[in-house]
Order: sequence, then C-alpha cells, then structure tokens
Amino acid sequence: MEAFRQEIILSSVVIYMVFCVAVGLWAMRRTHSPSDFFIAGRSLGPLVVALAIFSSTLSGFGFVGGPGLVYSQGVSSFWMIILSTTGYALGFFLVAKRCLLYTSDAADE
Repeated sequence: MEAFRQEIILSSVVIYMVFCVAVGLWAMRRTHSPSDFFIAGRSLGPLVVALAIFSSTLSGFGFVGGPGLVYSQGVSSFWMIILSTTGYALGFFLVAKRCLLYTSDAADE
C-alpha cells in the first residue's frame, strides 16, 4: 500500500477535479438567465437555502472567530456551537416567509 501512495493521492485529486468539472458543466447547462444563477430559478427548497446561508455565514466564525474564542476561553466556549445552531434555526423559522416574500417582490420589479 505504501508503494502506491503517490498514485493513490494523484488519482484521488484527478477524480475530484473531474467531478468538479462535471458538476460545473451540468450546472452551466441548467443556467439560462441571471435569475437561474443568483437564486437558482427559485427552485431550491427551504432546507437547501437554510443550509447554504448557515454554512456561508458561519464559515467566517468557524475559521477565525471560533478558534479565537476557544483559545481565549478554553473548552467552556463550546456552548457557542449549540447556541449558534439553535439561533440560526430559530431565525430561519421566524423570518423565512418574509425573506421569500421580499425576494419575490424584488424579482418582480
């Protein structure tokens, strides 16, 4: 197994790159307008949108703020994981309909 380590790593990278290009080509064929690109033609469900918003907004905290908080406060700062997840979920349930109505009004203009 150790003798084929480089080949395994290289083939994994190539397979991943081919997969990324295939997904890009598939998405390019489905995108016909700016609306399709920016809001996915309004075809995504609320769970997918919630996960996308959650992952993009939390990534800054996860890579910069979270490690800094754990470094300064120690393990006791793990409460932030539970509170941020609960807060995002509650926020999505409270404002999701308003966001949907706002984006549909903005798209009509």
